Amino acid sequence: MTALLALDGLVKHFRARRGLGWRRPPPVRAVDGVSLTVEPSETVAVVGESGCGKSTLARLALRLLDPDAGAIRLEGREIGGLPQSQLRPFRRRVQAVFQDPAASLNPRLRIVDLIGEPIRNYEAIGRQALRERVAGLLGDVGLGGEHLDRFPHEISGGQRQRIGIARALALDPALLVLDEAVSALDVSIQAQILNLLMDLQEERRIAYLFIAHDLSVVEHFADRVAVMYLGRIVETAPVAALFADALHPYSEALLAAAPIPDPARAGLRGRRLIHGDPPSPSAIPSGCRFRTRCPIARPVCAEQDPPLKPAGAGRTVACHFRPEPAQTRSCDP
Repeated sequence: MTALLALDGLVKHFRARRGLGWRRPPPVRAVDGVSLTVEPSETVAVVGESGCGKSTLARLALRLLDPDAGAIRLEGREIGGLPQSQLRPFRRRVQAVFQDPAASLNPRLRIVDLIGEPIRNYEAIGRQALRERVAGLLGDVGLGGEHLDRFPHEISGGQRQRIGIARALALDPALLVLDEAVSALDVSIQAQILNLLMDLQEERRIAYLFIAHDLSVVEHFADRVAVMYLGRIVETAPVAALFADALHPYSEALLAAAPIPDPARAGLRGRRLIHGDPPSPSAIPSGCRFRTRCPIARPVCAEQDPPLKPAGAGRTVACHFRPEPAQTRSCDP
């Protein structure tokens, strides 16, 4: 089966025009050779620390940014090199839900016009028919027709995010890119929005590319996880396999740092914490880019950049030394 979305060796470097002195600063290597696939009706989460390149990867997948190298294929068709004038069919198949619902909605437009705008861009439709269609989309996201003539400031943050989801669904896309779509919401509202997205996926057979930093949300929501560090993917795995036994030291450290509300459970897990901040993406270390913070680094890590290689059923890892099985790991004090 052809993947719905296939990213192959994507590269995006941001170059400054000039620095403080005569020398031009090195480029920021935000995305540096990322390959990833999203299958139909699948939820793939991309996780990592702030600044690792998750949101840049999302914008490349949406073609809001043009890649410096690599390929972007949607349903088998290469769209990475297409000019903006030829991206109209692609825009209909891939839509986005952004982090801040207030910033993503035009405050001067009523809800009926916010959701109806993409429909009018692609279809000739009358005003009454548009209102009925928008009312149906509002019903799909759990809102009533009384919201049609309201402005964004007249509704709550959770309702605004539901409006953003309804607008993304207006053209019946095959893929939604969710860039931190629930991180700005209260915990109780997060659960409602996640359950709504899961119901919509089951009804409409939509795929999700889910950018997140909250691992508890990822565990509940995703089918597969890609762990990203300094512009590269260092591990991919089914969500249950990753949370049961992370193979890469960075993945393990992310899981160890995630809070667990049950003290009894929290005391049972192994902890391999890392210290310090990630290096600058404009000054990436030689060899393995995680070696400066890695607890199991060896001299070879400074010399060779480990490739992303198969590590079991549906798993890949970029590490010279695979950790020992979880049952034999010792807990740090």
